[in-house]
Amino acid sequence: MIEVRQESDPTTGAAAVLECSGHTDAESVVRCVDLAVRLGHTRVVVDLRGRDGTDADLLGVLHRSARRLRERGGRLAVVTADSRLRRLLRLTLLSRSFGVCATREEALAG
Repeated sequence: MIEVRQESDPTTGAAAVLECSGHTDAESVVRCVDLAVRLGHTRVVVDLRGRDGTDADLLGVLHRSARRLRERGGRLAVVTADSRLRRLLRLTLLSRSFGVCATREEALAG
C-alpha cells in the first residue's frame, strides 16, 4: 500500500510524500510518482521505512523517476532506516540520482 500526502518544510516548501508499507510493488510507486508530477509537485519523497524489503525493480523505478523529475526541474529523495540499503545506494552510485536519507525530516529539509 502507498499513502500519498503533501508535507512541507518551512524553508523548502511543499513536497509529495509517498509512504510505502507492506509489499508495495514497483509499478505502484511509478504510478504514484507520476501522479505527484501531474499534480504539479517537483519534490517527491519516497518513504520506504514501512516496506517489506527492496528489490532491483524498485531501485530501477526510483532511478527512472528521479531522472524524470530532474528533467522537470525537480528532485526525488528516498527515506530508509536500513543502513545497509543506504550504503548499497551510495556504493552503486544511485545516491547521485536521488537523495538518500535516514528520516523523512531530513528528506524534506534537503
